[in-house]
Amino acid sequence: MAKTDNVLKALESGGNVLDFSLEPYDFMNKGQNISDIVRKALSELSTMIAYKGAEDIKTLNMERGELYTLKYAACVSEVKGDLYITPANLAGESDPYYIPTECMVTIPALGYSETKTIGKDCAVIWNDAMHVGVIPTLQKWASIMVEVELTLLNKLYEERASMLINAADPKTEQAVRIYLEKQKRGERSAVVSSTLRESLKVSPYANNTDSFKDLIELEQYLWARLWQSFGLQVGGYNLKSQYINETETEMGLGVDLLAPPASDMLKQRHKGWDMANEIFGIHIEPILGSSWKIRNDKNNNGIEDSIEGQTEEEETDEGQAIEEKKEDEEDVRDKEN
Repeated sequence: MAKTDNVLKALESGGNVLDFSLEPYDFMNKGQNISDIVRKALSELSTMIAYKGAEDIKTLNMERGELYTLKYAACVSEVKGDLYITPANLAGESDPYYIPTECMVTIPALGYSETKTIGKDCAVIWNDAMHVGVIPTLQKWASIMVEVELTLLNKLYEERASMLINAADPKTEQAVRIYLEKQKRGERSAVVSSTLRESLKVSPYANNTDSFKDLIELEQYLWARLWQSFGLQVGGYNLKSQYINETETEMGLGVDLLAPPASDMLKQRHKGWDMANEIFGIHIEPILGSSWKIRNDKNNNGIEDSIEGQTEEEETDEGQAIEEKKEDEEDVRDKEN
């Protein structure tokens, strides 16, 4: 039985959601464990962007739509008089820049399936400029983390045996396997046969006392690297795996990592929702949310919530600087003449 089956049954039964039992976590199921890490990261990434004005449109599930966008791209279209967000199943001929021109909108719950023209009947919101989505990056780091967790688990098993056991014959080997399996389950065990005792040989096991610490630090570093990929400095680790203390963090070390990935993702959402706003006569504005907004506000990374450009104050300051430069150049020319 899959490890989540009991939880799902409890949730579906409508009973006490805390009333369930779980099997031990299967660390050997790498595919499932990678998926678990990716789902957790997707859930947290979905808080990166918030949307002003979306609460007024009840049929728009923005949380679900953001997950579609993170995975690859989302499509906003009108279905039976209401606006919905669906995964962007792209189709049709490409434009001069090799971007698809149509999107297949399918909502089985409404019995609806139709191909729409992008920019006319629907709008597509891409996650990033390369149209890749976040899954490859999450999959990369999750795969490494799963291997580290397996190594850590094996280290725990090894700590239960202080000696390496050498088996001289198949019968002894079988007894040793039973012994080690019990050790793995956490049971105390012994080999009681005198014949087996005589055929067993042990040698000291060379334990590295720092290996646990190294593995834990490596796992923390990998998790930090994952979030650095999306513009957050997590856990105080920089790209060289050196610890950045609180004082150095306040000085701004590592904070410049925020701007490029967050700016690109925010920009693509602005472009997509601007298209949707124009087509459907709505006004939805993407802005930074959660930890990304807090970090941007604190460290002044310069990410604009709006992509319309400079504020009026910035334009005034820039204009004044240009005028002053012109006056200085005229003074220099007057002195030369």
